[in-house]
Amino acid sequence: MVSSDSSPPKMSCASIPIHVVQPMDVARRKASAFALFVIGAASALGCRSPMQPLVSTTIIGEFGGDQALLMASADHATLNLSCGIVTISTPLVTDATGRFSAAGSRRRVGGAPPIEGEMPTPVTVSGRAFTAGGGFIQFILAGTSEEPGAPPARADTLDLVRGRKASFVLCP
Repeated sequence: MVSSDSSPPKMSCASIPIHVVQPMDVARRKASAFALFVIGAASALGCRSPMQPLVSTTIIGEFGGDQALLMASADHATLNLSCGIVTISTPLVTDATGRFSAAGSRRRVGGAPPIEGEMPTPVTVSGRAFTAGGGFIQFILAGTSEEPGAPPARADTLDLVRGRKASFVLCP
């Protein structure tokens, strides 16, 4: 029997799964997918992985990414974010596996005027540096408080590349 009703079946809005994707998440997923593709292709061809860790080295230079620019020198580092600045008063030094960790402070900038007497927030940064493409850092920013309009507001991984320009969205 053929129904004369050609309308699509009715669906409750409650039954539709919704996933909100932030623009930075899409870019991060694409970069991660590309990195996995390169590693897989190199492995399939019997090549050494291009993602060799940068071992026992002080990270120096400018590394850009989505919503972030890391400027590191032999004695300190600064991470500029769209709505904040992280200051690290020690050098970023990698260990034998390319990992690093340091304490710093984060100050909110841009957007709404700062609250009078607002103090910087203590943060912990960590990550892993690689030699691929002249320098690639997976940078993890943790310990930030939930500040309105100040992403990343939770532990977040930033993919930073040496010499890449940072792309920023204006702080709301």
